[in-house]
Amino acid sequence: MISEPRCHRVSDVLHGVGRYEYLAKVGDRVFTASLAPRPCPTCGRALVPWNGIHRADSLVAEHLAREGPISGDSFRFIRKAAGLTAVEIAALLDVTPEAISKWENGKNPMPRAPWLVLSEVALDRSALLAKLRRFAEAGAFEEKTELGDLSETDEAPNDEQPSAP
Repeated sequence: MISEPRCHRVSDVLHGVGRYEYLAKVGDRVFTASLAPRPCPTCGRALVPWNGIHRADSLVAEHLAREGPISGDSFRFIRKAAGLTAVEIAALLDVTPEAISKWENGKNPMPRAPWLVLSEVALDRSALLAKLRRFAEAGAFEEKTELGDLSETDEAPNDEQPSAP
């Protein structure tokens, strides 16, 4: 992830010279990419748009989600690339922010299930985040849900087996 100074005239760009070399280190893994800057419309200096850097972060997160490793380092990178704070992902996973911190800093082993949930966010961000947020909302479900008239179906209920001929 990048946190370098922005252009003082245009807030969503990063000045660079020639090609911008993106570098992300996640645990023992190193990811690189080359981004072509374009002239800043305000001052004319070479710039790399933040969306290019964010796209590179997203591609790294997707790669980690598919290939692993399951670790606190990769969990942190994927979380940040998804734009989630530790408090937000803790609420979505129904754990404490302290648990997230301990996983990310290697103080506790990274459990597989939360890592896999977050990896799915990296692979299908909008759909899964919306679903997780719906589940996390208090009172999001009605106590009674009407399924309609099921008497016309030919299927046996799950707890009954069809009789053998």
